[in-house]
Amino acid sequence: MKGLSARLFVFVLLIFARPSYAVVSVATGDCPAARSHYSVDMPLSDVVRNKELLEKIAAISPQAANKFAKPFGDFPLDERFGNIISPAFLFQQHIIHVDEKTKSEITRLLESTLMTDAAKEENCARYDNIRPDIPAAENSKRILVFGKVNGFVHGEAIAASVPAFKELAASNSMDIFFTDKAGVFNADDLSQFNVIVWNNISGDALTFSQRDALKAFIVNGGGFVAVHGAGGDLQYFWDWYADELISARFTGHPMSPQFQSARLITESKNPVLTKDLPASFEMSEEWYSFEQSPRSKDVEVIVTIDESSYEPLGFGGQSLAMGDHPIVWAKCAGQGRVFYTAIGHKAESFSDAYAVRLLENGLIWASSGNEGGQCADDLATNNAGGEK
Repeated sequence: MKGLSARLFVFVLLIFARPSYAVVSVATGDCPAARSHYSVDMPLSDVVRNKELLEKIAAISPQAANKFAKPFGDFPLDERFGNIISPAFLFQQHIIHVDEKTKSEITRLLESTLMTDAAKEENCARYDNIRPDIPAAENSKRILVFGKVNGFVHGEAIAASVPAFKELAASNSMDIFFTDKAGVFNADDLSQFNVIVWNNISGDALTFSQRDALKAFIVNGGGFVAVHGAGGDLQYFWDWYADELISARFTGHPMSPQFQSARLITESKNPVLTKDLPASFEMSEEWYSFEQSPRSKDVEVIVTIDESSYEPLGFGGQSLAMGDHPIVWAKCAGQGRVFYTAIGHKAESFSDAYAVRLLENGLIWASSGNEGGQCADDLATNNAGGEK
């Protein structure tokens, strides 16, 4: 996201209260938010919580301190939003206008400030080690739908997605289990599932050991399906997730208007991932743009968006055009299968025939890793006749 385009989010994310997190002890050594020192690259919410540190920043630059606490006009920072941006983001996007000397002084102050044990515990409150009770399996395939959101909350879309996922699971003889408890990310619990869905997840949700469990599950053959906001944070604090798993970094979405009808083009000919999809179709959504096309990350592009069919303009008229603009893609991560769809902000998308078809195709493909076929070979099956 460039310049002032970041400010579009203030119109849709004004909660004005600290979210309620699960009160479960997470060891600070396993918590990404428990750092030895502060820095410009950490979540802004974790900096703003330290009022004494904010006062020291104000002594260097009152304007910077005010923007830390109120990045967008007179609105106080919403903590969930602060979980997906950093002080560096405010400087990079010119939300804070200071000279390099002042910026360097603030950077040095942050890096020289030790994080107290109390601050570490408070910052770590958004993580949890709760292990949910998982019912016995009824079918040979099982879907885990994860719903812990520490960033932007796509409330209406998430609510609409639940019956859609249940119907897709039932029609494909799969069990489905929903949880927002991150303690499920351990080897024993994950071994009970074939595919994990990150259902509009936003904000850093996993501890270091939970990250390791998810990564091991995928690279050893598990499936991963990510929906819309799972690839839409302004900043990620787990580089492997953004750069290797999703394979793209979000830059913005249109605001003139936010939701637009656009023409989508089915590019892949993979027989599983494109089953029952027309060559092109139209729908209305909030269309994400990314820093660069994920095509360079060895992905199989399933659907692209025709940028001439809508106005890819962000806040203040900023161009979000990519040229090559994939919107749905799949890839291999080790032996695992990864599917991402940027469709899924609107509740209506979970009843749209083609959007649901894409989800179903992605679930079927991602869950088939234990059926003997190699992921790379299956992705290379690039026409309906099954030839490579």
